[in-house]
Amino acid sequence: MKHLLITDLDGTLLGPDSRVSDDSARIITELTHKGALITVATARTPATVEPLLHNTLTTLPAIVMTGAAMWDRENRLYINPLLLSRQQTESLISAYLRHGVHPFTYTLEDNGDMLVHHCKEMSDEEQMFYVERKHLTLKHFIFDNEQCHTSPYTNAILMLGIGDTPRIKALAEELSTDQYPPTLTWQAATYHISRSSVAVSPRLPPCLSSNPFSEPTASPCMATTSTTSRCLPSRTNPLPYPTPCPKC
Repeated sequence: MKHLLITDLDGTLLGPDSRVSDDSARIITELTHKGALITVATARTPATVEPLLHNTLTTLPAIVMTGAAMWDRENRLYINPLLLSRQQTESLISAYLRHGVHPFTYTLEDNGDMLVHHCKEMSDEEQMFYVERKHLTLKHFIFDNEQCHTSPYTNAILMLGIGDTPRIKALAEELSTDQYPPTLTWQAATYHISRSSVAVSPRLPPCLSSNPFSEPTASPCMATTSTTSRCLPSRTNPLPYPTPCPKC
């Protein structure tokens, strides 16, 4: 009987330098060549997953964006993406704006491209987020200053807001209420003493158990992540616990 190994990246497979060590890459590659079933599950998008695994061979799809999609590494294709509905997108944008946060809205286009939309002048932290990612080949930034949130996106898959901690905490607390369906996954992370982020994406109803292609189990899943502080609580994860921050 074969076993499936699914590992997280941040805080698990990645070392303190946020890289896969040469030894880990070699071992996983050798085991994959021998037929082992190994993949990753992460809050990251493929845009940052691929550079991290460039020396690591895996043949199974990666679970990305906390389960909002799977990623076929060989063919560079998204599998079974779960998009936010237009109503959900409108509701979430309104929630972000009520708390003074202009989100980065990730959309998945028909041709498979991922676009990251933002409007209004960026803060220093938002600018840093952009500069660190603008070179990535698997996502492209679009600045919609002229149509700032006036045309809600019909193909949104992820929404990320960065702001001061009180605003983000208030936003996260609103997202944890019954006003928002449990089919959404939200993650709140404090990455600086006064700055935080919150991300929202569709969630698979159950966790995948032994195989990405098998029937799901009845175990609900929820991901919350953090770097320098504990995560904010959620309805399905009432007790916060320290885990690494997603690098969307």
